[in-house]
Amino acid sequence: MRFAATCANAKRPHYIKEKLVLVLVNLIKHDVPERWPSFFGDFLSLVGVSPSGDVSHALQRPLMMDLLTRLLRTLNAEVVVYDDQRSQEEIRHNMVIKDHMRDGANKIIVALLHRVITIYLNGAASSTNSNNSNNSSSSSSSNTNANNINTDNTLKMKVVARSLHVLAELIVWIDIQLVLNKNVLPLLYRCLGYQANFHIQIGACMCLRAIVNKGVPDVNDKLQILHQLDIIKVVQRFGANVQSLAPQFAVHMSELVTSIGMKLLEGFSCTVERVKETILQQQQQQQQQQQQQ
Repeated sequence: MRFAATCANAKRPHYIKEKLVLVLVNLIKHDVPERWPSFFGDFLSLVGVSPSGDVSHALQRPLMMDLLTRLLRTLNAEVVVYDDQRSQEEIRHNMVIKDHMRDGANKIIVALLHRVITIYLNGAASSTNSNNSNNSSSSSSSNTNANNINTDNTLKMKVVARSLHVLAELIVWIDIQLVLNKNVLPLLYRCLGYQANFHIQIGACMCLRAIVNKGVPDVNDKLQILHQLDIIKVVQRFGANVQSLAPQFAVHMSELVTSIGMKLLEGFSCTVERVKETILQQQQQQQQQQQQQ
């Protein structure tokens, strides 16, 4: 763990971080939860999350947050996503790891991602205002400070975009109420409208699409989720200025609209079938009553 912190804080090349992440994910696959049940708690503590769940220290360590988001994305590919090429034992143990994360780590991770995205976006807005004021002065010291701020913000915006990708991957299998609430949803809509960085917009779009496509047993619950999202109004806002959207973001928006349409059609079809079944049952009951008379 100490070596992981050293690699993250030393601004090492990306390929070193990726190799480190692979080592950590292999540790998870072999040791969690049987031999190392506290892994996620230990790693979150390394990132800066206190035992009580306070994430304020973690927010000041963007390099560690960069490592965490890399780890979670690789963990999704190696553990969460089903692959029929894996052995039955590996598939079974991957389910054990997911259940272990559901017991506590997921809630903390979602809360941390929410805070990171919020604070880093707020910081980007304030630093933009600071840079504008620095442009009025031409001193070398102010230019150096501006360059340092821009470098830090570039990393933080990458962390924000990757955090949204991680969140979209988590939504597929975590408790939907961890994201379908008054804290996370407004943040996703804010990111969706963040025109300064289309990667962030794409990440938010992926999160909303994951919510729309998430498997829900009851069709009424699915329709209630779509109603709670109130996403049609959000999509309409972008539709009025579709030509101004980044092409990459426009593609993801079209996929989101398609998913919404498909789920609404599925809901309508299921509702029609239920009405038909109800009418048929009523007719059968009436026929039985007439025969008895």
